[in-house]
Amino acid sequence: MSTTRDQSQLPLLDVVAGIAGELDKAATFNPTFVPAGDKPTALRELSTIITRTQGLLLSVLAASGDVADETGARTAGAWYAAATRHDHRPATALDRLASSLDRDYPHLSAVVPAGRVNLDQAHLITHALDDLPTDPTITPEVRTRAELHLIDLADD
Repeated sequence: MSTTRDQSQLPLLDVVAGIAGELDKAATFNPTFVPAGDKPTALRELSTIITRTQGLLLSVLAASGDVADETGARTAGAWYAAATRHDHRPATALDRLASSLDRDYPHLSAVVPAGRVNLDQAHLITHALDDLPTDPTITPEVRTRAELHLIDLADD
């Protein structure tokens, strides 16, 4: 009996495999021979790719509570740390950031995978927004404006 995968359920795995394949190809190039004029562009673009990949990781991590439940891990971040041999503290912080973006900050959640805001900036922005007072003058509209303003500032 052959097992077939429902392709509509696995496009993410196909994308991940495609990224891995392209990285395998890139590993065959020697950057020493890249012209100096092309290296700044390559470095900027690679940084954006890293940020976008981290944004995708955050999106998947935010939706991975079921992985923790199925494996008996305390949280998805704890499972991620163990399964990927990452240090527990940063993995847990990544899990908290993923949950925070998914739950509280829809605009920030959209711009990290787009490469506009990097992971360090996302951590700082969420901490700043979380530190806003909880008094009635800080309405949801004010919080949203603050989120958008901090995203705009991240460009600088």
